[in-house]
Amino acid sequence: MKLFTKDFRPFRIVEDDYFRAFVQLLNPSYTLPSRKIIVQTFLPTASEEAMHKLKEVYSRSEIGSVTLTTDCWASSNGDSFMAVTSRYLNFDMELNSNVLGCFLFTESHTSENLAT
Repeated sequence: MKLFTKDFRPFRIVEDDYFRAFVQLLNPSYTLPSRKIIVQTFLPTASEEAMHKLKEVYSRSEIGSVTLTTDCWASSNGDSFMAVTSRYLNFDMELNSNVLGCFLFTESHTSENLAT
């Protein structure tokens, strides 16, 4: 899942012939899961685990304050998205950033639509 969640590779990579051949070369007995299985099975589990870890981090006393930011953009096919991100410095002055959510925004991202 880190291929998708940390390296931001698209789920469709598992359908790519060259990627499939590469995985087959590494381990001929491994059956690569389909994009549907990844999205419907692995992704929800990974999301739940990540949210559980975030709750643990934010409940500790090592964080003084958290900053929330939002960002909106349109994909190359015209779909609008909004992401909510949290950022904080721990006591070692290390910047930590976490995406709390990314949502399909069905309206154009004008100030009027964002306010509702």
